[in-house]
Amino acid sequence: MMPHVAGHLDQQRPPAHRGRQGLGEFAYPGAPFQRLGLQDLDRRVDLGDAPPELCILCAQQLDLVGRLGHRSNASGENLGTTGHYDRHMAGVGSPHSASGVAGVVITHRGPTAMLRRCLESISRADGPRCTIVVDNGAHASVPRDDYGPGVGEVLRVENRGFGAAFNAGVARVGELAAVAGRAPAYIALLNDDVEVAIDWLAPLVTQLDGDHSLGAVQPKLLLAGTSPPKINSLGVRFDGAGAGSDIGYGEVDGTAYSTSRDIAVFTGGAVLFRRAFLDDLGGFDERYFLYYEDVDLALRGAERSWHFRCEPASTVVHDQGSSSGDLGDEVHYLRERNRIWTTIRFRGATTVGRSLWLSARRVRHRPRLAHTRALAAGIAAAPRLLAERRRAGAGR
Repeated sequence: MMPHVAGHLDQQRPPAHRGRQGLGEFAYPGAPFQRLGLQDLDRRVDLGDAPPELCILCAQQLDLVGRLGHRSNASGENLGTTGHYDRHMAGVGSPHSASGVAGVVITHRGPTAMLRRCLESISRADGPRCTIVVDNGAHASVPRDDYGPGVGEVLRVENRGFGAAFNAGVARVGELAAVAGRAPAYIALLNDDVEVAIDWLAPLVTQLDGDHSLGAVQPKLLLAGTSPPKINSLGVRFDGAGAGSDIGYGEVDGTAYSTSRDIAVFTGGAVLFRRAFLDDLGGFDERYFLYYEDVDLALRGAERSWHFRCEPASTVVHDQGSSSGDLGDEVHYLRERNRIWTTIRFRGATTVGRSLWLSARRVRHRPRLAHTRALAAGIAAAPRLLAERRRAGAGR
C-alpha cells in the first residue's frame, strides 16, 4: 500500500511507495500466476536438485511516466528476458537456511545505487543466494550484472503497475519451481529503498512455520539515518475516513516495540508471504496500479480467515522517499481514488461517508483536477466494489 514501503498511506510524506494494481482486468484467485505464463523456459535453466524454498521479491519504486522499453504481447507473455540460473545459485535446504532462498527484484528504472545497496544487503544477509530482477522499464539492453550482486535472471515485462510486476515475478518463480518439481513455500516482498539486517529472514520464517493461519509476516521497519533509531512501520492502521498510516511512525525504537503482535494490515514495503496465501487470493489486484494494493490484499485475506503479524526480531531499514518517482499529480489521483475504493469495498457506511466527504473537500485544493478525477473514479467503481463485497460475504 504505501508507496515507499507499501502503497496505503495518506499521511503527508514523500510519495515513495511500491506500485499498486495495474490497469488490466483483475485475475481472481490463482489466475495471475497462470495468466502471466512466460515464453522463456526454452533458455538454459538449471535449478539443481530442488527449487528455492523461499523467494525474495524486492520492489523498486514504480514510475507511472516514461517509455516502456519492453512490452508483453496480447496474452501477457513476456517478450524478453536475459540471464540464467547457475546450479550453485539455485538454493537447496530448509526454509531457514540461506541456501533455501531465491530472490526476485522489481525495478522500473533499472540499475541504481539505491537498488544496488538493497541487493548488497540481501546478499550479505541470511537471504537469497540468487535473485530474479523484474524490470518493467525501458532497460532492455542493460546487462544483468549491472543491476547488483547475485542477480541470476532479468525478467522484462510491460509496466502495468507494481502489483502486476509482483504477480509476474511470482509467476516466473512458479514456472522455475515447476521445472524442478516443487513450489516455494514463501515469497518475500521488499522495496528497493530498504536494507535488510543480517538475520532479518529467519524470524519471519519461524513465525510462518509455527502458525499456518498466518498469510504474511512483516518485519519492523526503521527509518534510515535516525539516531536513536526511529520506527517507520509496525503495520498499518486507519483513521475515521479510511486513510492509512504506519503504526509507530516516528517513535523512538525500544522495548515497547520488541514483541511480536498481530496486525490487521501489513505494509508492502517489507513482508514475507505464504505462497498459499497468494494463491488463495490471486495476488495483488492490479487495478490499483499504485497505493493501497497491500491494504486490499490484506483485507481480502482477512475475509478468508487469514491472519497477519509483525515480528520485530526481524528489522529492515527504510530510506524513506528514495524510491519516489516523478509521478506528478498522478500520485494524488491514485492515492485518493484507491483510498475511496478500499473504503467502499471494506468499511461501513459511516466511514464511507467520511471518506467521500474528505475527498469532496480536497477538490477545493490543488491539484484540483486530480482530486476531482479521483472522486469521480471512486464513486464510479461503487457498484463493482459493493458487488465484490456481497460475493465475499456470501462465501463466508
